[in-house]
Amino acid sequence: MSSSPPPLPDSVVNSVEVMATVSQGQSTAAVDPPKHNHPPALPPPIPGAPFPVVSASSPDTSAKSPSESASDVAPNDTSLVPSLGGNPGVHTTPSQVAAVAEIPIELETLVHKAPIDRVRIVEVGADNPIWGSTATDFWQKLEKETEVLLPADGTASSELIATTRALEELLAEPRPCVLAFDELRASNKTQFVDIREHFPPEMDLWIIGDLHGDLLSWRALLHYANQRSRVEGKNPVLLLLGDLFDDGDFGHRVLLEVLNGIVNQPRSRPIVDTPLQPKVARALTSNLPQTRSQFMFVVGNHDVGLAYDSASNQFRSSVSPSDFTNWLNSLAPDSAWRGLALSAIQFFSTAPRAVLLPDGTLVSHGGVPHTDLHALLNEPNDLNRPEFLDDFVWTRAHETSRSKIPNRTTRGCQFGTADFEAFCACATKALARRVERLVRGHDHVLDRYLVPPKYKRNPLMTINAMCWRQRDPFGPFERRPVIARWVANSLPEIHQIEIPSDLIIRTYGGPEHSAEEQ
Repeated sequence: MSSSPPPLPDSVVNSVEVMATVSQGQSTAAVDPPKHNHPPALPPPIPGAPFPVVSASSPDTSAKSPSESASDVAPNDTSLVPSLGGNPGVHTTPSQVAAVAEIPIELETLVHKAPIDRVRIVEVGADNPIWGSTATDFWQKLEKETEVLLPADGTASSELIATTRALEELLAEPRPCVLAFDELRASNKTQFVDIREHFPPEMDLWIIGDLHGDLLSWRALLHYANQRSRVEGKNPVLLLLGDLFDDGDFGHRVLLEVLNGIVNQPRSRPIVDTPLQPKVARALTSNLPQTRSQFMFVVGNHDVGLAYDSASNQFRSSVSPSDFTNWLNSLAPDSAWRGLALSAIQFFSTAPRAVLLPDGTLVSHGGVPHTDLHALLNEPNDLNRPEFLDDFVWTRAHETSRSKIPNRTTRGCQFGTADFEAFCACATKALARRVERLVRGHDHVLDRYLVPPKYKRNPLMTINAMCWRQRDPFGPFERRPVIARWVANSLPEIHQIEIPSDLIIRTYGGPEHSAEEQ
């Protein structure tokens, strides 16, 4: 699928955005327009700092930004605090967000939805001009492209073979150079990625939750992010939260298209290898042009659950359902799809488990390390210990409980609000910079987004990208998948996409198909 979307019609400028008012409990607060991806301004350089600090345009610090006025999270410490390793960690505050002009006329209309605090919700209709000059044509084209992929008979293609070979070549390199910000990883064992550099103003970060073989949602969300960023003069970067397959007929195709996008994107510039200390090498290369890859990825439990048993020549899975594993085992031993799956297993084994964004937003598939590990968190590299990495993938957030006892008899044990606050506190100390909030997937939620109100001091957001019910026990068959847009110093804004109901039903079989699966 082409990553270059068609131009938008002139009529797009006639679209109107209406700000919604949202409430929480007895209070009501107007949600202000966010400063999408405009980064916080850097503080003044510290004399004698081991690497240069790039200056940003002067911000207006006389007043709080709109993103701060819509949040009750306390401002961060504004000082530069040395990390335990001696490198300065940049602390930013909502009041340091650079002042920008009024946002342009948008492409969608906001509507009133379920009460949710501190989050802006954008609904994008199936007839929105973002889909092209004629929205109907876009959805019809998407349906035709989907039809030719069924049945999934395992037939090889030049795209499949080329993607597998390209991925194998990238994985054979000594240092990661596959994903955006891989240049910040010392090796493929660095699976907690701490992004301390400020995002350039033109970068637009989108976060996509669990896909579970939902090809319609994947293609629609990819198109939407590319179009929306292009219209606003931004460069999109997509951060996927894993769980690409299982629960659907198109897991193989979603895996292929995601990996194809990853291997064919421009490579991020690696840090120059020199005999000098890494921080000096970074200083020597910090002023060079940076090509930013479009895709980031953190693995989900279904991704790491996929394994291969060479003795029996069979694939195995440690999770349920595991229909992608069953499909792979139904193919011929020399199938090219099995070759792609073997390369994917290697990719998942070294891909990041969690990413910390510059404003203190943590992104993982499942959750955070539970309280029994907090005493072991004393310095940044502790977050790369296997037990910490496992919890980033497997733990679940309880919506209302303050504290949950770690249950190590199951990998998916729950944590509560106080447990999450405790992790943020000890991680802030170990990293010498703020850890404020969490964006995650893992749990399938009714509206495909959830911000539990009990998580007040350190907010948390769960998002999904599936347009049909799958294993959800309640609610309509057709759903509206979500893609979240990063906003500095707050939870991301939610963009909820409408896919035509009849297209969802024709593709995924409707409620009767879902009942048979259960």
